[in-house]
Amino acid sequence: MRLYLANKEGLLPPIQSDFLESWIPSDLRDYENYWFGLTKRARVIVYAPDRVSLGELSDYEDSANPQWKGRILSRSSSSVYSQSLLTYLLAYLIVADGEKAALGWAKAVHQQFARAPQGDVAKIRFWLSLKA
Repeated sequence: MRLYLANKEGLLPPIQSDFLESWIPSDLRDYENYWFGLTKRARVIVYAPDRVSLGELSDYEDSANPQWKGRILSRSSSSVYSQSLLTYLLAYLIVADGEKAALGWAKAVHQQFARAPQGDVAKIRFWLSLKA
């Protein structure tokens, strides 16, 4: 998203590189070569194995389940990481299940938060303070 916005503002020059074009697939670069994806992030779900079984929360779609009410923590929505993850998840859900279902998922997850999303340290302290 940040690269898209930077390009939209005219901050990125196009790159002409046979090396990058040969090594980076077209779906991981801008169609006009303004940016190339060189890294990927792992978006993992962290849980306490003494409170959650392995298959209970296996993907982000599961986080909308009412059983997680008051048990989901996240970074602040002002975090670029949260924005990127939400953009990816909503795009995936729109393609997979349709716009109405994706919006329903987002609203349901919002209802599951244990508290308003905050930074990582606050999130970890809160999580550790919960009783089993």
